[in-house]
Amino acid sequence: SYSFCTLLYPDTHNMAADTGYITEGAILMALSLIVSGALLWYYTSANASHIKPRCALPILWSAFIVTCCPVGLLVVDIEWGMHVNTASELMLKTWSSLFWLTQAFSWIILPMLQEYCQAGDFTTKRRLVTAIKENLKLYIIMGVILVGLLISVAVITNKNGEKMNSKHIIGLAVAASNAFGILLITLFLGYGLAQLPRSLWFHSKLVNTLTLDRWAAVNLFDSLETTMLRWTDLQHHVVEEFKKLDPDSNRNERDIITNLLDIKEGQKVSKRRAYLDEDDEIYSVDLSTINGLTKLHCRVKSLRRALTSSEYRWEKLLAEVTETERLETLSSPATLESAGQSRMTLIYYQHIREKLMKTMSVLCAMVSLALVWSFAVAVPIGNYSIVEMLVIHTNNGVSQIALLLLLPYSAGCCYWSLFRFKLFEFHLLVPHHSDPANLCFTVTFLTRLIIPLCFSFINMCHLVDHNSIAYTQAVIHDMNAVDLLGKHFNRFMPTLLAAVFFLVATNVFVRLANSCGIDTFSFSKVESQSDRIHDGIQLLQRERLHQTSNGRGGEMTEMSVP
Repeated sequence: SYSFCTLLYPDTHNMAADTGYITEGAILMALSLIVSGALLWYYTSANASHIKPRCALPILWSAFIVTCCPVGLLVVDIEWGMHVNTASELMLKTWSSLFWLTQAFSWIILPMLQEYCQAGDFTTKRRLVTAIKENLKLYIIMGVILVGLLISVAVITNKNGEKMNSKHIIGLAVAASNAFGILLITLFLGYGLAQLPRSLWFHSKLVNTLTLDRWAAVNLFDSLETTMLRWTDLQHHVVEEFKKLDPDSNRNERDIITNLLDIKEGQKVSKRRAYLDEDDEIYSVDLSTINGLTKLHCRVKSLRRALTSSEYRWEKLLAEVTETERLETLSSPATLESAGQSRMTLIYYQHIREKLMKTMSVLCAMVSLALVWSFAVAVPIGNYSIVEMLVIHTNNGVSQIALLLLLPYSAGCCYWSLFRFKLFEFHLLVPHHSDPANLCFTVTFLTRLIIPLCFSFINMCHLVDHNSIAYTQAVIHDMNAVDLLGKHFNRFMPTLLAAVFFLVATNVFVRLANSCGIDTFSFSKVESQSDRIHDGIQLLQRERLHQTSNGRGGEMTEMSVP
């Protein structure tokens, strides 16, 4: 668009620039809206009608938009700054707005919504009060840290013969936020850059995908079995305890809990495992009080989320293993007809899929290595950054392609790692069935790292001091008001990403995780996990046989406990 406008109006350079870059920006912003909407649909499509409060989906979509827009905006900003040589006033206002929007979402709106969704209170007002109380703990900790940093800044400014003012306070807030975001980038992007190419290469063969699914089946089945036993025990506890209470005492609240537990009036529930969670404090709560019912309601909501997630993941795994085994047997037109597959399916899985995925893996590995090297040499000791060479020291076409590939790839790896992140089965995202509280937890981290990710990319290109780029003036300029956690700290931090990349690439991360009791699959040592994989094969076969004999066709109504 820029080149076309320049040809039409050779004497009006600024108008051509405005038209071209605004058009490109509009296209990238439209793509951001589409991607953010697709992400929200992917994680909530099956339970969107049941999500409460109703404002949760619009808030989450807005947060997704805020985390997607900076990627496209930075591409346009860098192109504009390098060719027009003056920062756009519109860009300055946009970056400033986006920065404070991400701060509002990450520290206020999303944490409040997460606690509101998790609260066990029965009224909107009480849930809001609970959400405020829970977040006050975070704010107090942040306040203590901020006071300590402010004291340090005051001491440093006094030594320099200056007086601390509002500019230093805002600069400290921006620098602290950026430092925390870069720490997240070091972990998540370092993991994604190493693991994504390996994952593509490993999954290029269907037999490897089957191996991983069978390995994962053991833990997933144990998690589902334990969750169902806890659910049944909690049902039994609630039925027995509610019998002892006055029928008219807190009737509405008790009805909400029994409906959530799927308990019908007069239903008898047997206790499946008497010793399970016998020390859990929920079994000693006084259910005759509203506070006791609130705690019980919170636990029931949490357990129901875990049960729904585990059931869906188990059924999805069974279906994927069955389909992968069927595809693996496709070897002739006769097997195609019996499996109900087209000839194109046979051609794809026999001749295209493996080569395509391995090619993608090699390309991703090359890009990852280029990015890691550029992060490692981000400190301005010379023009050694590959990203800088492609973006700054090449012609306009190569520079645009590099920007449109490298920055989205960096963001994609970071987001891929974050969406795969699970904290001991808590805050796990499940396709189409994700709970809004879990989504809030994940999107909170997205909003905290997206602006620092842009800083890291500019740092790789050695454009931190380039005044014609609006991002540097809108965000980095405020950060430079203080030396503590300022640009010097943030320039050196990304070099640690290379260390994380090395730990993941050499399987040190896997060994550390396994030594801490966290089960992690190793792509390079499949043979050492053969016992676990064999258990998974037997477990999947037994479960499919059990479902077939009961005529359920995959519907999970009662666990087949071995």
